[in-house]
Order: sequence, then structure tokens, then C-alpha cells
Amino acid sequence: MHTIGTGFFSQVMREAENAGFPRASLLHELELDSDTVQDPEARIPHLALTSLFSRLSSATNDPCLGVELARHTQNDTGGLGVLQQLVRHASTLHEALWRVCRYAELLDSTWVCTLSEEGGRTVFRLESRGNNLHPYAVQWLFGRILLVTRELTRRWWAPVEVRLASARPEGAQKLADVMGAPIHFSASENALVLRNEDLALALPTADPSLSAILERYAGQLLRGIPGPGFLSQLRHVVAETLHEGAPIAQAARRMRMSERTLQRRLGEHDTSYREVLAEVRQQLAGRYLKEGQRSLNEISTMLGYSDQSAFCRAFRRWTGVAPGVYRGQLVDGSVNVDLGKLGAAA
Repeated sequence: MHTIGTGFFSQVMREAENAGFPRASLLHELELDSDTVQDPEARIPHLALTSLFSRLSSATNDPCLGVELARHTQNDTGGLGVLQQLVRHASTLHEALWRVCRYAELLDSTWVCTLSEEGGRTVFRLESRGNNLHPYAVQWLFGRILLVTRELTRRWWAPVEVRLASARPEGAQKLADVMGAPIHFSASENALVLRNEDLALALPTADPSLSAILERYAGQLLRGIPGPGFLSQLRHVVAETLHEGAPIAQAARRMRMSERTLQRRLGEHDTSYREVLAEVRQQLAGRYLKEGQRSLNEISTMLGYSDQSAFCRAFRRWTGVAPGVYRGQLVDGSVNVDLGKLGAAA
């Protein structure tokens, strides 16, 4: 399930409140709770943002609302969070945009941003993983990039041209005023075409030491976004702590998140910590039994069980047979249970 950062979502929520939507009823309609929206580590389902944009479009009848939102939130770091700080402390405009590309998923997990040199120019592209990009989202990101970096470089710079996949809207001058460049509507892509000399602009706010700290933190946040990487990382953490019983509190610390956040993200994957723990135990049990070099008591200790009998009971639930019998089936080739595909609770 694709998600967005709560900072980005909160900025759009404030715009909706300014448009007359009561916050409480809007959260109820979007099936969100206030605690989640206010949690800086939480993620919001992408569908909620799409629904919110639709409501704003109907209420305001402003096809350029995205760039207006960028203007309204120009001095609000909440929407970009750690990414805004990474941009602020980059050494050049090029490095700042590279960081937007590297960490765009912190804002919206559907976004794919790239920076490529073409024909003596550099093109910043915004694409999507399988979902259509909402025009408001494109306007907001492009507007924020331009407004924030102009302030940081202390130069009013502009792209060579702007390409937008959306049709030309009424009131397009609002977009032109912020972009400061020719805009090509109904284009095949969403992109900013940039001068290489502009990308060399220095940022007086740069701080290399702080940048290194921020990048480590941003990397941790990126790995925490629900997706295949999140579950893979958690399984690795669980495997490392099995001999200690793999308590959820310890896994959360290693994942650099609160226990509550870990449970929420597992819920977004339609699983639980108990199920992940069982899955890891099952897979490792199958491997250890296949290797045939460890006793059942050693295996039960390595998997974090209180004693061998607890391991044997769990193993019977997974396979219907005792681990000793399973080991014999492995030897004679009659085993018919793939422990790696089981999902029963241990």
C-alpha cells in the first residue's frame, strides 16, 4: 500500500480547513485518527491524499491550487521535514535537487524523481509508481522546490522550461508567476528543464557535518517506509535477536522507531509482529534441521524458545509432525511442508 508522510498531508489538511472543511469530520470521512496525523513518524494511506485533493478541487474550483499551496507553505518546514533540512544544508543547488530525488519517498512513496543531463541541460523529472500523479501534487512539489531554493541561494533563478502532463488550466498565470519560465501543458512528462550554471549555485546555509547526520537519519526513515524493504529489514532484526526471545521493544529500537509505530506499519502490511516472528522461526527451523548439525535443544535455544518442548509444540502446529520426524523426512525426501511459506502463529 502506498503512503505519504504526515507532514505533507498536514499541509494539505490545513488548506482544506482554510477552504471551510471541519477538521474532525474530514478526518472521519478519510478514516483517519488525529493521533496518526500528528505523529511525525506515521504514514498516511495515499488514497486519503487523493480523496482530499478531490474535495479541495470541488470546493475551491481552482485548478492551480497546488502552486497556491506551495506559496502558502513556503516557510513551513513541516511538509518536507528532514528533507527540507537536507536541502537547506546542501552545498549546491545540484546537490539539493539530488537529495530531493534520493529521499522523495519520504514525502510520497509513489514518487520517483530523477536528475539527468541531456543536451547541455539538466532535467528534473517527477514520475509515479503505477498511480497517476495528481496535478496539485506536481504543482506543489515544483513550486516548493523553486520557492525554497530561491530563498536558500538568495537568487531568483528559473528553469529553462516547465513540462506538465496536465492540460492548460484556467488561471494558468498563477503557475507562470511561480515557475518563471515557459510552461508546456499536456506534455508527455512532468519535468523542470534546468541550466547547468544555475545548478552550480552555492547555498550559504550549507553545513557538511550536519548534512552527514541528516542523511543517516533520512536513510533510516526511508527504510522504515512500508514496502518489501521494511519487512525484509524487520525479519533480519528479528533473526539477530531470536536468542534473546526477540522482544518487540528491542526490534523497534533497532528499527529506529517506536513500538507503536512498528505495530502500525505492520498493520499496513496486514501482518503482525507475532506473525513475522513465527515466520522467521519457521524458516530458520527448516534450515537448521536440514543442515543436521544441531540438536533439537540447540535449535530451540537459537530460536528463542524457553525449552525444547516449547519448540516441539510450535513445530507440530506448523507441520503436524515433530521436528525429529521432519528431519527424517528431509533425509528420505518425503517431506511435504515448505516451512518458508507457512504463516501460522508460533
